[in-house]
Amino acid sequence: MPLSPRQASAKLLSELDFSKINVSGLLELYSGRVTDQKLLTELVYGVVRNTHMLDAVIEKSASINKNKCKAFVMNLLRGGCYEMLFCGGQPLYATVNETVKAAGKRRERGFVNAVLRNISRNIDGFVSIEEPDTFSSRRVPVDAGNSVIFKSDVFPDSHKDKAGWISQVFSLPRFAVEGWIKDYGFDKTVSIALGLNRRPSIYLRANRLKTDAQSLCELMRERGIHAEKVTCTEEGEEWFGDFISVVSPGRVSSLPGFDEGLFTVQDLTAGRLAHIIAPKQDDIIVDLCAAPGTKTTHLAELMSGKGKIYAADINPTRAEKIIPAAQRLGLQNIEVMDYQSLLSSIPEIKPSIILLDVPCSNTGVMARRTELRHRLSEKGIKSLIKTQLNILQTAADKLNYPCRLCYSTCSISKMENKRVIEQFITKNHSWKLTCDSLTLPSCLNPDFDGGYVALLSR
Repeated sequence: MPLSPRQASAKLLSELDFSKINVSGLLELYSGRVTDQKLLTELVYGVVRNTHMLDAVIEKSASINKNKCKAFVMNLLRGGCYEMLFCGGQPLYATVNETVKAAGKRRERGFVNAVLRNISRNIDGFVSIEEPDTFSSRRVPVDAGNSVIFKSDVFPDSHKDKAGWISQVFSLPRFAVEGWIKDYGFDKTVSIALGLNRRPSIYLRANRLKTDAQSLCELMRERGIHAEKVTCTEEGEEWFGDFISVVSPGRVSSLPGFDEGLFTVQDLTAGRLAHIIAPKQDDIIVDLCAAPGTKTTHLAELMSGKGKIYAADINPTRAEKIIPAAQRLGLQNIEVMDYQSLLSSIPEIKPSIILLDVPCSNTGVMARRTELRHRLSEKGIKSLIKTQLNILQTAADKLNYPCRLCYSTCSISKMENKRVIEQFITKNHSWKLTCDSLTLPSCLNPDFDGGYVALLSR
């Protein structure tokens, strides 16, 4: 018998080990086993994205020790609380009733009912507030302009503890928030947090060798899928024209045009990299951190399938994914090689561009990879910075002729971006920074992940 989405979400979340399992992978196991897959997905991602905030609301409404509470019951409470704060669409009492039904045992139903009703009574309303620190101790921002207001204090006061408020309300690691406030200031860090907690849009990059964005939009609409061309919002951002957004498409591999290689799923920020590089049709490119091939294939498309791209990844299993991706898109100018073999072949290949999309903390893409916020550590990031510098230095040491280096991350930390480049240039005086670009996460329309790109030359 199929589970209700609330039962399934509590069960799934109780099985989730953030250090080992990705949310999307576990959700796949529940496909076809629930009465409402869409609500299940919303609840699971919502709880993972907002765990610490939800726990603060629950603990304020009940004398509860989350470490002693059964995992299933605690996750049921989190799901019910999330649904009341973020989902709308039905009265609060209806959400409480449906969540209580999922509790199972009579004693647990009574407990869940009492806690969720206390939470619902403490909700004062949904309002539009422009100032980030207004009513901070009683406020949960839902999006860029709207918030839930509680009748009593739940969170730290942002006037007294700015990092503590952002960290708890947006369920983000405090050390990361402190770094962003130092780098970007309080107001911009709130905007970053909103971007990291958004429900990310799904963007498709039209394969310009086979179609265009308008034709791809029309194909999706013919099949009943809501699709829109991405509108260019800034001068010089005309490359948006290759992208469309789709709403609730289901499994991407089942979309029309997928098997024919008409598109690739890619966020706008990731799609910007290839246009910053602006490859020519006769370029020879080495991509040393290429898996799963999304940026590699984008470069190949911009080169009209000409020139040559040699691709590799330190993880050979992930590198294998590049081959079917290139074949599906009809790209024949990509050759996948063993990482060490490609590295040692650079002097003979004489590439005009080397792309280093290095391993990073992925702090810019936490809206899509929600479980990352539970894995981040200062120690881990320090280790990554050493790896990033080593990859950059190793590639540069292979070059004794003019060549461009492109360094990129999905991080928004200056430690992994600007400061890595500064350290590299300090040690390698012949290299100069040609240009760099930082994109911060945004929940506006179109919405963005965060990322950094730097071009170096000598």
